[in-house]
Amino acid sequence: ATGDRTRLVLDISGHRDRRQSELKQLAEDALAKVQDRREDVHLEPMSAYERKIVHDFVADSGLISESEGEGKRRHVVISAS
Repeated sequence: ATGDRTRLVLDISGHRDRRQSELKQLAEDALAKVQDRREDVHLEPMSAYERKIVHDFVADSGLISESEGEGKRRHVVISAS
């Protein structure tokens, strides 16, 4: 009614916090594989919000990540360089 957009974020029973922990663990496992094998690791498709969490975590570790794919197939790729 005001013409302004607002963003509503729901977190039912701590789901977002649990999912964030899962994503960080997934990223840690992928980082270990990248460092051991020196090969890119492709993660499962995920939402833009979830990809952002992973990208931030990977950046903090000193490695590189980028998103690939289109639509529902968009996913994070982690690499050493």
